[in-house]
Amino acid sequence: MLVGDPHAARSLAGVVVVANQSSRPVILATRRPGHGPVRNTLEPGGLVCLRTPETLQAAYRVAEQRASARLEPDGVYLLFDRETKQVGLRRLTLGAAKPLSPPTAVAPFSNEPLVVPVKLMVDDDQPEPAQVWEPRLKARVEQVSRLLESLAQVRLEVVQVDRWQSHSHVADFPQLLDDFEQQVPADKARLVIGFTSQRPLSKGLASGGAIARPLATHLLLQDFHEPQREAEARQTLVSLLLRFLGAVERSESSRELQPAGKQTSVDPINALVINWVADALRAQDAQALAELPAATQAKLLKIYRWLDHALPVGRLAGQARIQLADPELVAVTRKIVVALQQAAQQKAPLSEDALTNHFVRAAAVEAVRTKSPDAPAGFLLALGVMLADSEIQFDDPGTAACFQALASLRVEGTRPRFRQATMHKRRYLAEYFMHSVTETVAAGTATACSTALRSELDDRYRTIGFRVVDLAAALAGCRFADQVLEGCLTLDELAASFAVDRFLPRTEQFPVRLDHERFEQRLGSPADPRFLALLQKLDQRLASQPGYVKRPSVTP
Repeated sequence: MLVGDPHAARSLAGVVVVANQSSRPVILATRRPGHGPVRNTLEPGGLVCLRTPETLQAAYRVAEQRASARLEPDGVYLLFDRETKQVGLRRLTLGAAKPLSPPTAVAPFSNEPLVVPVKLMVDDDQPEPAQVWEPRLKARVEQVSRLLESLAQVRLEVVQVDRWQSHSHVADFPQLLDDFEQQVPADKARLVIGFTSQRPLSKGLASGGAIARPLATHLLLQDFHEPQREAEARQTLVSLLLRFLGAVERSESSRELQPAGKQTSVDPINALVINWVADALRAQDAQALAELPAATQAKLLKIYRWLDHALPVGRLAGQARIQLADPELVAVTRKIVVALQQAAQQKAPLSEDALTNHFVRAAAVEAVRTKSPDAPAGFLLALGVMLADSEIQFDDPGTAACFQALASLRVEGTRPRFRQATMHKRRYLAEYFMHSVTETVAAGTATACSTALRSELDDRYRTIGFRVVDLAAALAGCRFADQVLEGCLTLDELAASFAVDRFLPRTEQFPVRLDHERFEQRLGSPADPRFLALLQKLDQRLASQPGYVKRPSVTP
């Protein structure tokens, strides 16, 4: 469904990113062998992405200063102020011992754009008639498309426009995205962009929109109808499309991850990433990072690994590493899984909650021993692989590669022992807790909490019914993993004193089991104030558990 360069399958293009982080305008001229010069004027904060299969000869001028340089493909170059009041040029090593090796072109190189067919949707809460919202949203997509084309030669082309009926009782944004994905097929489009007019949707909503993972088929945004908010709406769409192309959060504390300009909010490193992903898509479409060519995955891993370890950029880089089954992360997880296997073979007379405590402490001890920056994530992944029987992670396109790489670690001889581990003497509560632990490290806290809530709400229509105790275990797992990843809960502390009762509250005062009819009678719908009050009360119980550090709520 993507339209790209017919030679791309046989050609590895590169990209040179030059960012002006100096205080003065810079005139940059670049030349490929056998081609004429290309000139760009970079204002302070400006950025240019130059797709090239070979080294560029470059010359730059700042007032009376002139200098020249060679720009290698797959490089990020920063123009900066020297103490001598001149402007210098340096290449980032991006955490590698040496710069990334340039690609080798084996076929004619083309700068034809990658065309992404788009299906544009609004929900049934859209107050404007089609003759108003359709040109307004098409114009927004067109403006953003021009920006993407200037950055990565990616062009959006609206091929279909329609409406869908969103569920007004869904108050959580990730759930609304999930519902949108299930209701609206992509058809001939590669990307479905939905605009919802439901309000308010504050819970689980970061920056006005959401996309499940890089290269997903759907993204969903809050629609802003007010003209004065058009710039905000456009920037939200830009951020999500950059995420679609593999970008991660930028850090305001890192100069390398500063945005290139007020209108783009893309930094030099993410500019490199989106060009790599776009170039790979020119050869063949992919709906997960793990489906990209091996060479592209290897380059992305170097960037994501560096960002995950060196810079406070949030968790998207870490999640991308899981999606790519980063061998370094898998190796750390493997060590912790082996320690869990050994703990399961011990003949200590432990059972139920005491066995869970034993396993978590053993995993934490081994995680500390690894002395790896990946120890917290490896610790959580190992617990999920060994203590949760669910196979959902193996089916999800975003996490399948990682969990399939870990699947061989499940030694069947010890599985019965792991299945004896409980929380509050119930095996299924340990399942809910550990599954949420895994979901949080792989997909993020907001998504994990939303998944837990959606799953429990779906149980209203099953024999099991809606049970607060199940939801409490799942949300406790989200909170636990969130605080481990944030460093609020240290592995040393968990190795010494993890205990189920410190992290999972008792829920006897909550409803025991509610089928669909009883749920409606007592709690109404998921958007009903009575149900929201129950969630708030449950969140307060979780926050009051002695194991957790007091922090703002992570519950949807």
